[in-house]
Amino acid sequence: MSGFFADAIVNVEKKDGKYSVKQIQRGKALPLPVQRREVEQVTGYFDTKTLEIGVEVLVLGIILGSFYGNLKDGVMINFNLKLAKGSSKFYLKNGNKLCVRINIDVIFDSLYY
Repeated sequence: MSGFFADAIVNVEKKDGKYSVKQIQRGKALPLPVQRREVEQVTGYFDTKTLEIGVEVLVLGIILGSFYGNLKDGVMINFNLKLAKGSSKFYLKNGNKLCVRINIDVIFDSLYY
């Protein structure tokens, strides 16, 4: 992907087929710059025969990581960042339609919107 990416360190854990991403505090540091119009960006692939999916997810310019799974089971990514928290879910609807459910709360002035 090209463009601006925020400098952040995240920890990714996988448990019971679900991913959890948390931003690691960097101590004393300037706030992360947010200069993007897109709140979330997704790049990836899915195989129509095996239903395997692989995605790379960015939220507010922060790369959450690369995530893999099967659309039959769905791929769930929960995240908790300094400027946003939420989830992204990739799944099959009616057995033949790729759906993405995005839920993001962006923090401005210590408040979620």
